[in-house]
Amino acid sequence: MTDGRGATNSPGMGLPDLVAARKEIAQFPGWSDPETETGAMWFIASLAIGGVVQEAFALHGVCLKYAPEKNIAFELKALGPKRRKIPLARYEWRSLRGGHTNARRSGSPVSGQRVGATHYHSFDLNWFEAEGRMRSGNLPQAMSIEQEPQSFESLKDEVGNLFRINNISVVSPPPWEYEMFGHG
Repeated sequence: MTDGRGATNSPGMGLPDLVAARKEIAQFPGWSDPETETGAMWFIASLAIGGVVQEAFALHGVCLKYAPEKNIAFELKALGPKRRKIPLARYEWRSLRGGHTNARRSGSPVSGQRVGATHYHSFDLNWFEAEGRMRSGNLPQAMSIEQEPQSFESLKDEVGNLFRINNISVVSPPPWEYEMFGHG
């Protein structure tokens, strides 16, 4: 658990330490069944650092059953006070929303910029160092990805590198449904 200032129940590990640490997926639970209303599929995998599972730290993945090879997001999350989920970093690949407009923030190198459908909400852009906390607004700052991954496997490799997850290969491809007509 974090205390709202970015400290966790792991001795000496605040949010910046968790994000910067080399980590592993403790166990990949598999993708959920698609939600009836939206077709959304997801997983939440606990993360381990130095062989110790961090109870309040996870990798979350989400996609749509009928949108193969697009609209996938991976997010690092921590649990904060009252078990509130705190997003720490997010990578969005080929978002169906078409991109993201950054909030205007003084001192941000990406303030007010519009980024494309594939973009990265890095921890560093969204960490408010002066107050030791994440900026409000669900990761309001993102940067464009110039070399978009061309497959799910290359997406996993990039996310593994950015999130410092050694065994990202344990994440299986989503059970997408490819249809010629309909949902796509």
